[in-house]
Amino acid sequence: MIGYDRLPIRRKLALVLVCLVAVAIIMVGGLGYVGARSTIVQSVSDKLTSLREARASHVQAYLRQIHDHAHFLADDPTVRSALASLTKEYAAISAAKIAPARLGAVKKALGEEYRIKYGSVARQMFGASATPESLAPDEQAAVMLQSHFMARTPTPETRSYAQLVQDYDPFFRRILRDFGYTDILIVDAKGQVVYSTSRDAEFGRDLIFDQAHHDNLTDAFRAVSDISASQAVQFADFARYLPSGGEPAFFAAARIVKGNKMVGALIFHLSIREVDRVMTGGQNWDREGLGQTGETYLVGPDRTLRSSARGWLEDRAHYLDQLRQRGGETSVSDMLAGNTSALFQYVSMEAASNALKGQSGVSTERDTFDRPVLVSYGPFEGFGLHWAILSQQSLAEAFAPLRILQLEFLITTAILVLITFRVARQVAGRLVLPLEEVSSVAHRFGLGETGVRVKVHTEDEVGELGHTLNGMMESLEKIEETAHSIRRNIVHDLKTPVTVIKGVGETLLEPGVGDDPQLRNELLAGLVEESDRLLEDLKDILEPIDFTWKPHMERFDLAALIQKVATAEKHTSRAENHEIIIEGADEPCWITADVRKVRRVIENFLSNAVKYSPGAGKHVWLRLQCGETEVAVEIQDEGLGMSQEEVDKVMSHGGRVVESDLGIEGSGIGLQSCIRVVEAHGGRLDIKSERGKGTTVRVLLPVSSEPC
Repeated sequence: MIGYDRLPIRRKLALVLVCLVAVAIIMVGGLGYVGARSTIVQSVSDKLTSLREARASHVQAYLRQIHDHAHFLADDPTVRSALASLTKEYAAISAAKIAPARLGAVKKALGEEYRIKYGSVARQMFGASATPESLAPDEQAAVMLQSHFMARTPTPETRSYAQLVQDYDPFFRRILRDFGYTDILIVDAKGQVVYSTSRDAEFGRDLIFDQAHHDNLTDAFRAVSDISASQAVQFADFARYLPSGGEPAFFAAARIVKGNKMVGALIFHLSIREVDRVMTGGQNWDREGLGQTGETYLVGPDRTLRSSARGWLEDRAHYLDQLRQRGGETSVSDMLAGNTSALFQYVSMEAASNALKGQSGVSTERDTFDRPVLVSYGPFEGFGLHWAILSQQSLAEAFAPLRILQLEFLITTAILVLITFRVARQVAGRLVLPLEEVSSVAHRFGLGETGVRVKVHTEDEVGELGHTLNGMMESLEKIEETAHSIRRNIVHDLKTPVTVIKGVGETLLEPGVGDDPQLRNELLAGLVEESDRLLEDLKDILEPIDFTWKPHMERFDLAALIQKVATAEKHTSRAENHEIIIEGADEPCWITADVRKVRRVIENFLSNAVKYSPGAGKHVWLRLQCGETEVAVEIQDEGLGMSQEEVDKVMSHGGRVVESDLGIEGSGIGLQSCIRVVEAHGGRLDIKSERGKGTTVRVLLPVSSEPC
């Protein structure tokens, strides 16, 4: 297997890119998965908590409505009238003279009715010892009334009572129908049920002394009869109720008061179905956001349901099969007998226990069917009831979007890796090609080939490398070109004094010149002066002017210096077709400065004025203006001239702006030295020029100054 270090760079780049993308995808996907899971858990928890609180509010509102209605109706004149009239008739039946044999026969017939109607339910609720005779009432009025209404055997003693019941039925049945109550009962102060819209086994019962089948109806009456009770309306928790065939019943009892004395009670019999309706929102679980497995339910202090399970309401057969598989055969039979899962399904989750202790929260547990669920729990308190309310949804359904996200992530990762591999190969190729080109160009340049450049296609690091290499090659070529130009310039600058020396020598060799002592002396003096100048030029070459250079100050006549510079320039071959005009240098102009460097500045600008004025008959002016504090030397020509942009360029960077093919010698770097000399004296330099019309250079120097 080829090691990584021996792989071609193309493959290395492709491999690195694929690995980086894969790692990035996995990291982003992992973080996304954790974040999504947390978000989903939080979202489902918030939803379940919101639904739980909403359902608790609905149940509270439902109970408040029953409470207020019972309290209001207990004070209704019709209810008071019914209590008074029926209690009177009940007492009359109790006082009626009925032969014991007849009463016994009626009671026996009633017992048979109990056996047929309640026998199996009674044994299930109260055990095998619960015989029909033990369930039937003993009190005369109760026996006669139940015989009349349950066994359909009217008697003369109950005729008036039946008429009263018939008179009040429309009022109470309308309430029953409008408010969804299962039954409405009126109980007198002695605890005897004197009215019931259903006329079942509770009719005529003595709720105080009848202990045969004590139930929550008895609890409701006794609670509302307790003078220490703070509320005029009392609720009795759900329990199995014999007259309803063993189905769970729920009672709300309100005092009927006359003056300050309780004269009876109005009791509403409430069905589990009404609570189911409130708790399920009309069984619209999916619309409520509970999906296929979510539900909200109530749990009583005994840890059994106080509302029906969703499975019971939605798919009873499947729900019961699940219970049987978990060994809940007894619960199944009780549910079938009671026609509900309420009171019969035990809730073992810790959430229910915590809620009954008054705690609220969200937890993950296993429900009755051992399914992992997310459950939101909290207490339900009010109207004397102590329940827990829970909302739950299976984790499988809650995390269904997460599983879809996992699958999508795996598919996306595979696709992205494949795409990345293809793209990486292309990118690697595009990256390597510029590198190969850089390598090739660098190799060619190293072999001495000039003018080669890297073709830069991008602006990234590779492009920057190409730019850097190009810049380096350009710099090296410019350095070489500058060095060559400097060599030519040195030769050119040294040619001036050598040319003058040669010219003076040739003049001395002319016939008759040696016969004139004055002319000969002048020429010899010029020869010595130019020789000195040649030595100074050599010194300048060896002593470059930079920012550390300081002028050597001495007092001299600037006008005389200008005359000498002009005379020397006139003896050069480049000035033979030009006329150099000197103005303002007729009288001395004394200044304190570095005479040698000032001379080089004037010579530089004068020679440039001559050089850049090609053609015959051109004029060059050399003017001197002496002031008390400042002097100005102005050199004007009729040459090529420059634009303002070119003037700015030579002033800031130096260099030449004229075409090299004109044959004008020089590199242009002398201007920067001239600027440094002028600035070192505390002076300034000004250049004005116009293309095709010439250039004027103005050098201003202080008459006397300290070196800068």
